[in-house]
Amino acid sequence: MTELNDVLRNASEDVQRLNADKLRAVRSVTGQPTTMLILIPDYTCPTMNQLYEQKHWSRRKKMADAVHHLVRIYAPSLPEPLQGPVRIEIVAYRKRLIDADNIPAKLLIDGLRLAGVLCDDSKKYVDSVTTRCEQGEPRVEIVIRGIEAQHDN
Repeated sequence: MTELNDVLRNASEDVQRLNADKLRAVRSVTGQPTTMLILIPDYTCPTMNQLYEQKHWSRRKKMADAVHHLVRIYAPSLPEPLQGPVRIEIVAYRKRLIDADNIPAKLLIDGLRLAGVLCDDSKKYVDSVTTRCEQGEPRVEIVIRGIEAQHDN
């Protein structure tokens, strides 16, 4: 929990330094973004095991709120939420590998919804979610694909 608090404390400095890099959009022929990458640098996300070892609901909520807050810091400001359906891939880079199903995708996606990136996290708006863990310097990459479908109207 202390590590997470340190990341949150330094996040505003990181945002200023990485403001230009926090959103990278690959442009389609129409000029609309088709893929969005949200990078949360220097961050080791908690595992589902860590989340559920917190016996009391209030401690789990505090941990979830911290993850939501961090996603809101690094998520881009969009004029309106993505209408979907989109596909989301979450890649957690860690010094020590964990199982892919131990990555708290729900917390990160709820953070995207609270940040205004996603309209909702229901099946209508989020078609699929995949997670994987890679060894490397701690960070989380959230890749959102399929954005062009909402711009074809």
